[in-house]
Amino acid sequence: MKLPQFFRQHHGRHLEETPGEEKPIESNETVDETNYSRTAHLRQTKAEKVNASHQRLARRLNWIIFYLVVAIILVYCFMIFINF
Repeated sequence: MKLPQFFRQHHGRHLEETPGEEKPIESNETVDETNYSRTAHLRQTKAEKVNASHQRLARRLNWIIFYLVVAIILVYCFMIFINF
């Protein structure tokens, strides 16, 4: 007797069930779609952290570009009025 057959015969009753034998969801029960495995949850939180850091970096870069444009305009005005 092969090992998988032996396991199914004695201990693996859950392996004999087919996937279609699930109980139907009643109308008053809600399906919780946020029930993730640990790895899926870690991947999701990592993706959220990366997205948040990307948004924060984009905001900082926008302010840096703004301040550089203002500085260039001030230097240009200084050069025009001081005749440098």
